[in-house]
Order: sequence, then C-alpha cells, then structure tokens
Amino acid sequence: MVQRDLEGNILVPEEPASDSAAISKKYVDQIKITYNEFNNNDTITLKTNNIYISSNNINTLTIKYPPDDFISSVIFTTADEGDIIIALPDTSKYIGEMPIFRYGETWELNIHNGVVVGGIVEWVFFYADEDF
Repeated sequence: MVQRDLEGNILVPEEPASDSAAISKKYVDQIKITYNEFNNNDTITLKTNNIYISSNNINTLTIKYPPDDFISSVIFTTADEGDIIIALPDTSKYIGEMPIFRYGETWELNIHNGVVVGGIVEWVFFYADEDF
C-alpha cells in the first residue's frame, strides 16, 4: 500500500530494507505529479505523471494519448442528464470491460501507455490549495 502525506506526496521508508526497496525509493523520489483541471466538452492530451480532474459534471470528454510512454489518471463525474460521450482512442486496451458511462457516476480512469483500468469511485474532493 502506498502511503501519502497531507499534500499527496508519496511516503517511503528512510532506510530501504533491501536493494529492491532502494531502487523503488529512487524511482519514487523522481516522480513529480501535476494536477490539471478540465471542463465539459474539453479535449485533453494526456501527459505522464499527470492527474486530470474535473469539478464540473461532464457530458462530453475526448481523451487523446501522447506519442511517448505515459501514465495518467482522469477523474470526473458524469452529468445527470443529456448524452454522455467519453471518447478514448480506438487503440485503447482495457483491463476488464470497456467502461459504460451512465448519469451521475464518478469515475477514475488510470491509463498507462493506452491500457485503461477504470471504475466508479466515491470521492470527496478537497484541495489544500485552490490553485492548480
């Protein structure tokens, strides 16, 4: 289990228990996560180590992949009415089934090099800093 502090930073042991832990600590220390806000009808091109969050309900969202390796998360709540169109590239592969987005659901999609794993989540959004 990954532990985080109140600012979302990943906590790792000060003294690694093994060479494997030392490698993991080195990798984790290099990770810089960037938060991005998006809105209804936006098109977002994912970047590595970015988390995309919408504080607005979403009817339409288009997600594009970058040409390079990447890992990103997209978090949103679908609208309560109207058409729901969440478009992912045709090249996407899914762990489990391809998502079916319905009204009023909060989703988290984790995407690594075009492989999508996602699910309905219950979130309480709060921001330590109102600026992204």
